[in-house]
Amino acid sequence: METEPIPFSPEENEKINLKILYAEDNEMVRETLLELFELRYTSVESVSNGQELMNKLFVEGVNYDCVITDNSMPVKTGLEALQEIRANEKLKNIPVIVLTGDDLKIGDEVRNLGATCIGKPPDIEKLFEKIEKSARIK
Repeated sequence: METEPIPFSPEENEKINLKILYAEDNEMVRETLLELFELRYTSVESVSNGQELMNKLFVEGVNYDCVITDNSMPVKTGLEALQEIRANEKLKNIPVIVLTGDDLKIGDEVRNLGATCIGKPPDIEKLFEKIEKSARIK
């Protein structure tokens, strides 16, 4: 069985200078995407639920170039976290990508909040493209 090559960043495998925060409750999915993000971007942090995501943004005050979050998580969903981010004056313009595997109906609400909604499992090259495009338009 032939496996697909792992996608790398464009310029001779140099990492792209972006700071990413990734929230996903499923450990296997989180570790898989985290590994891919770490190959491509200079700084990647991950958390396992929406409340931990909010703690990183609000309590720790870390600045990120892009937030990527699963929607269906315990404690706080990705959509709930997005609503709180958009309601905060300091954070309202941070690019957010919401990944969802079970309810693409939230897509309109996510887009109305100025974020991107992508179905799971994501096409990794398209996800990279969305991350890089949104992070540069801040």
